[in-house]
Amino acid sequence: MSDSEDDLFERTYGNMNSKQEDNEEESEVEPEPEPEPEPEKPKKKERKKRTMTPEQKQRLLENLKRGRETAKANRQKAAKAKRIKKAEKELEIDETILRAAKKSDKVKELEEQLKELRLKLENKNKTEEPTDEPIKLEVKEVKTEPPEPPKPEPPKRKSLRPKSVWS
Repeated sequence: MSDSEDDLFERTYGNMNSKQEDNEEESEVEPEPEPEPEPEKPKKKERKKRTMTPEQKQRLLENLKRGRETAKANRQKAAKAKRIKKAEKELEIDETILRAAKKSDKVKELEEQLKELRLKLENKNKTEEPTDEPIKLEVKEVKTEPPEPPKPEPPKRKSLRPKSVWS
């Protein structure tokens, strides 16, 4: 390589043997860049504020006040409807609980009655002594007429038309 090529190579890639030389060369070669002035942004034209007469200002303030009152009334109305729905839902839940409690109470009552009846039956069986006498039952004869025999059905009519190929 020629000397000019070596210089170009060293300037481009730097000398790989000594890092100090590179730092020194860089500091000598590169002067501090001067800060460039930032381009000035064109100022926007400010609009003039709309001037209002006191009557206009008063009218707008009244409209604002009415709007706030209307919005408040609507919010209160929606909140009231929400509370009513919530109360109805709670009542429905309470009714369901009461129905379940009543069912369980009925079941308990029936179980108690069943126990009482079983005790009575056991006491009755204990108090009764078996007897050797046969039990006399009265049997009443009920006469029933035999049902009428079913009427024979007439024979079904056959078609007079000859059978077709497709049927």
